[in-house]
Amino acid sequence: MPRWHHTPDDARRLFLADVPHARNRPFVSADPNVLLAAAELHNKPVAGEVTRMEAVAMMQRNLALALAAASLAALVDCAAGPHRLPAACCALLLSTAAVGTLWTERRTRHYRWLKTLEICFWIPDIDTPFASGGDHP
Repeated sequence: MPRWHHTPDDARRLFLADVPHARNRPFVSADPNVLLAAAELHNKPVAGEVTRMEAVAMMQRNLALALAAASLAALVDCAAGPHRLPAACCALLLSTAAVGTLWTERRTRHYRWLKTLEICFWIPDIDTPFASGGDHP
């Protein structure tokens, strides 16, 4: 992934680049969470894959926080502890792992948004509620 922070709009652009004939479909501009709810109503097991990806992204984000805290503890041990070289190595490895895990979390979240659009593309009549400006329940 070329950039650090991805948004749902990045996933839309990538989806429309891959599927250009979906450009004029109203569902493409809808909120990803609303699209996920529509996919769950249509086929819950298929939409469960997207929900699983969101859970994985949350676990990765929480792991990155724990790795960053461990890296900070290793830095403190590096400055004040008796084993400075192993602590410095641990701090370097843990901080690298934290950044890598956070980067992977962003990528997983991006794929979640992309997968939501891909699933909704195949739902019959998905455009009907979005074509009327959201008046449908």
